[in-house]
Amino acid sequence: MFAEYYASSGGYTVSGEFPSVVDRGDVVCIKSSYYTCNLCHRWLASVPVSAVEKAFPSVGKLAKVEVTQRNGLGPLGGRVVTVEIIGTTGAEVSASSSALGALISVNNQDDCASDWYAVTNGP
Repeated sequence: MFAEYYASSGGYTVSGEFPSVVDRGDVVCIKSSYYTCNLCHRWLASVPVSAVEKAFPSVGKLAKVEVTQRNGLGPLGGRVVTVEIIGTTGAEVSASSSALGALISVNNQDDCASDWYAVTNGP
């Protein structure tokens, strides 16, 4: 039998294409109201527009990224299943959440990547 445990799964485990989070000592952590033991529990990634345009060149200049489907399990409606990349060429690229994985991972200080996120389009 093969079994996996995800410390930061929010109570809903799912296999996927995102890499595991390195254990950074959360087994010895003392929780408080302002600190969570897993550094990747809450994270922020600011992905440059140029990085998205390079990864999805058919859209031209990026207009917005929209989450179009979630799995329905947990906060925000659950994990992202698909996103829509919309640009100035009129092309709308539907992509799996993991298609943004590399962009998300390299654009946050803790190198956290997950398919449980919200997208805010802005400057």
